[in-house]
Amino acid sequence: MIIQNNIMALNAQRQMSLNNLKLQTSLEKLSSGYRINRAADDAAGLAISEKMRAQVTGVERAIMNAQDGVQLVQTAEGAMTEVHSMLNRLVDLAGEAANGTLQDSQRSSIQKEADDILKEIDRISQATNFNGIKLLDGSLADGAASKIDTSGVAVQTTQTGADTNYSIAKDSFALFDGTNQAAATFTVNGSNFALVNDADFDTLAQGLQDAGVTAVRVQGTSGSALTAQDLGAVASAINQQTGLSFTAGADAIAATATGTDAKGLVLQIGDTADAYNKLTINIGDMSAKGLGLEGLDFSTQEGASASLARINQAVEAVSTTRGELGAAQNRLEYTVRSLGVTHENISAAEGRIRDTDMAKELMRFAKQNVLSQVSQAMLAQANLQTQQVLQLLK
Repeated sequence: MIIQNNIMALNAQRQMSLNNLKLQTSLEKLSSGYRINRAADDAAGLAISEKMRAQVTGVERAIMNAQDGVQLVQTAEGAMTEVHSMLNRLVDLAGEAANGTLQDSQRSSIQKEADDILKEIDRISQATNFNGIKLLDGSLADGAASKIDTSGVAVQTTQTGADTNYSIAKDSFALFDGTNQAAATFTVNGSNFALVNDADFDTLAQGLQDAGVTAVRVQGTSGSALTAQDLGAVASAINQQTGLSFTAGADAIAATATGTDAKGLVLQIGDTADAYNKLTINIGDMSAKGLGLEGLDFSTQEGASASLARINQAVEAVSTTRGELGAAQNRLEYTVRSLGVTHENISAAEGRIRDTDMAKELMRFAKQNVLSQVSQAMLAQANLQTQQVLQLLK
């Protein structure tokens, strides 16, 4: 009989600790509703479910993005409905002014109304916006991609002279030599390249600036030939001004450079960055100028007849744009429904991995609860065993 180490009590205490730990884990799962609360519960399941959670979150945002897109399209299309109404009124006015029964003084009244209609079309094109994004001013129009091929005409290192300066501007590249050497010009894919002297640069730069193009001057190093460093400076300046991708080689600027002026509003309608999860909304310029209605003349019969044709073209342009917006809206609504199904199925799959089966866990909880209480009772009995030593003292 020993009292220093009560092995039965130690064993009962160890089992009680294990039972209490399992009971605690079971309570955690029941209270949280999750089978996996930490990686230790199921490392592989946690990794899979977290990836699914990220997909679910992305799909939820994509649904909201698509719904925002629908509202944007409806905003634009609603404004264009009024533009259509005003164009129909212009057709009516043009037909009236083109009739020979009117005098020019009467047509002047028609002209005033037409001018007011055009002003309102302009106002709508500028004022229509969604979250501050203008929709009808042409800023969302589709722009064509641009490509400039400099093959065979890049600046060569055989150029001699003192410091060489370069002016680079979008769609109008000008190269000039400070030593006033003979001028040379060439055209590549519609872009003009010119070698001009220093005296002509200011005139050239001013003309480019008047056209809304920035001209820059790059100073080359002194020497009898252009170095790779010079070419690198030229390529860098071109890229900065045009957004293209020129690179400099050992003796020439690279042969091909491409860029794009594409515009439009890109909607993220999926959970990844892939191109198929993006939708671009393009809306043309719905102003009077954009529709070709600037300067409509209803003051004469001939002017009214000519204006009628232009108005009908504008009606067709607006109709085409509204049709494209309607198709985009339908696609976005299809997208919302498709994403809704995806969200439902991925959520269900994630739930099967991570959620607690409450009935099974309650059975496990009841078992662990009984075992915990029994282990406590047995620990109490084990502690009583050492008291038998006191019987020897009687």
